[in-house]
Amino acid sequence: MNGMCSCFTDILFGRGNSITTFRGFAETHGFAAALTYSAFMDQFFKSVARLGDAISICAFRGIKEVALRLTGPITRVASVLAPSANVRGPFPMGMQVSDCLFSQRFSPSSASFRVFLWTAWQVFSKSLEGFKTLSPINTLPPQWQEMRNKLEAFSLFEHVDLELDLGAFAELPLPALVQKARMLGPYRCVWATEGVGHYHADSHLSRGKSVNSIWNKQDAQNLPTASFVPLHAGIGLALAEQLLADVHGLNNAEFGTRIIEFVQSCQSAFQREYVEIIYEALGLATRNLYPHLTAKMHLCLAQANRELPEYFWHGVGRALYFAPSSFLPGHSTPWPGLELCLKEPPNQACRRNAVAGFAWALTLVNIRQPRIMMEFLACHGENLHEHEAIVNGICSALVIWSECCSNTNDLNSMNQHQGDRRGSETKLWAQYVGEACRSALLYCSANTGKEHLGQLFRYQQGSTGFAAANHPIPSNDKLLRLKSG
Repeated sequence: MNGMCSCFTDILFGRGNSITTFRGFAETHGFAAALTYSAFMDQFFKSVARLGDAISICAFRGIKEVALRLTGPITRVASVLAPSANVRGPFPMGMQVSDCLFSQRFSPSSASFRVFLWTAWQVFSKSLEGFKTLSPINTLPPQWQEMRNKLEAFSLFEHVDLELDLGAFAELPLPALVQKARMLGPYRCVWATEGVGHYHADSHLSRGKSVNSIWNKQDAQNLPTASFVPLHAGIGLALAEQLLADVHGLNNAEFGTRIIEFVQSCQSAFQREYVEIIYEALGLATRNLYPHLTAKMHLCLAQANRELPEYFWHGVGRALYFAPSSFLPGHSTPWPGLELCLKEPPNQACRRNAVAGFAWALTLVNIRQPRIMMEFLACHGENLHEHEAIVNGICSALVIWSECCSNTNDLNSMNQHQGDRRGSETKLWAQYVGEACRSALLYCSANTGKEHLGQLFRYQQGSTGFAAANHPIPSNDKLLRLKSG
């Protein structure tokens, strides 16, 4: 275990590279063990690539080379905190991991492999708690805290079956699954509910069932309305993953036809107030899993309806927040994904949506730690472009979070945050977060229970303009005319 831990920790702080790390690991543990480790890393990052939504979350694909610098310092710190195998500190499970990993009964295709990945996240989270105790202010640096928040959201989404201990209850109806997720508490249940949506949709699609079977109106009547947004986000990601796997090799004509058919099927299957969430998830999945199809997907969606690309690029912005270049501490400040949001979109409307999507993800993932948002503004605030798009993204995220949690506690905490900064940074906080909080509180105070929440998954003109937005995507009849034309 110490050898594997050293391999991970050397990578974390950039000591050595993937080749020398593999060679040293092979010399210590043998070539067969090194191959098992390499296979583990491949499977590990395939699993991480499925993070969605949020979070969520589907944006870690391609992070392998970054994370292969992840291994040296954890061992160095661990040797201080836990110098022997009989540690009773923040690494209680670590010594059992290698026994599982290098067992002949353990392989990347085995059922126990996902359990190992889930356990690895738990170990890493507990390790960060150990690092936290070393801090004179008993808290993690903002970059480390942000990474931990991303990993927590990922674990709740990707391993929802393990987080909820479904086991033999995997065939539970959707309302029962949501109820189990809600028992995790107000923060964790949002990400877990998104995972439930993905898990539910994936189980239907894997059995060859149609899109219309995923969202049952009778089941929906038994669901809390607070679960609708994260459920649609998770369902949207599952649908996008299958669609992209089916169409990525098609020619332009067939590709366009399948995209319009996808929009039609979603409009008939899902409630009008939430269907845009499905389209937004398509941007998240495309940018992460098939980035070379981003421009092609934009053109097809634009031909179907001029508003569809706006949702698509909002999802792209969310994906860029989780880009590998901004994942590890030390690489995330300043946040390089924001620069990509300004460079990649083809026009101003799409650019504003990408920036809003980036701010949306940044806000939701770190809503419990306003100081991370303060750090973001301190790094970028004086040179930020698209001020209105950033405010809109923060505002929309705060509204969505309040809807999902059925209260405005986190929104009020963000609004009342003072921080420990002064002068220009306090001014930036008021210009961006303060303005967004006021608009979000205004929206929530006027809540009638009939809001078109899908509209919050794109940029709306004006920081409060989204509150009045109610422009649904065209009906199937219009899309059919486009298809036949």
